[in-house]
Amino acid sequence: MKIIKLLSALLFLMVILACEAVSSAPTQQPFASTSTLAPPTPIPPTFTLTPIPPTSTPEFLQYYTEEFDKDLKYWPFYVVDGYSGVTMKESDVELEIVDGSISFDLPKWRWAYATYDPFEYENVRVEAQAENLGTNNNNVSLICRYSEQGWYEFNVANNGLYWIYYASVRADGYVSYKLLEEGGSNSIMQGNTPGRNLNTYAITCRGDTLTLYINGDMTKVVRDSTLKSGKIGVSISSFATAVNVRFNWVKISEP
Repeated sequence: MKIIKLLSALLFLMVILACEAVSSAPTQQPFASTSTLAPPTPIPPTFTLTPIPPTSTPEFLQYYTEEFDKDLKYWPFYVVDGYSGVTMKESDVELEIVDGSISFDLPKWRWAYATYDPFEYENVRVEAQAENLGTNNNNVSLICRYSEQGWYEFNVANNGLYWIYYASVRADGYVSYKLLEEGGSNSIMQGNTPGRNLNTYAITCRGDTLTLYINGDMTKVVRDSTLKSGKIGVSISSFATAVNVRFNWVKISEP
């Protein structure tokens, strides 16, 4: 009987020790995940947009209509002595802008030329409106292919006549005019009364073909291949009396 009680006590003690051993065992941690998280998307740096400056308007144009409402910065001029045909280094002629026109107020025997300086043209059309403010005889001229070697000059007189020249310049400054064609036209408005003192002239210089238009009418076509390119220009010539003529506008375009 004592043996049975002893065994029971020993069994009870073993159960108690086993429970304590289980309760004191460390708690198992879950397995860590082996997956790799994607890095966060970086935030782009903050920056300020610099506005693109607007394209500036060119100060001068190759093809345009000059209405003479600013200055004559790109229209330099010179004067030829009508007596001798020699370019004058000092002149008594002044060109100025008056009421939106380029005004030629010339004493007698002066041939004043103004050229458009920024560009040279091979093929071009030049058109201009001229206003005669006097009762005297004068020449209004349009010019193409102007250079140091010479130019083509289309002269229209307010007496109804016209001339087309090849003008060449010598080293001594003398200007020689070779006549290519001449004639008369009923299309020319003569006088200085309102409605009779305005004329619109045009020329085209294309290849070896030179054409003159008077108030919309094709007046004369000539051919000359001497000059290939150059500047364009306008001119007023006085003869036995002083003259006052204005160009109200000049249009440069492709022929």
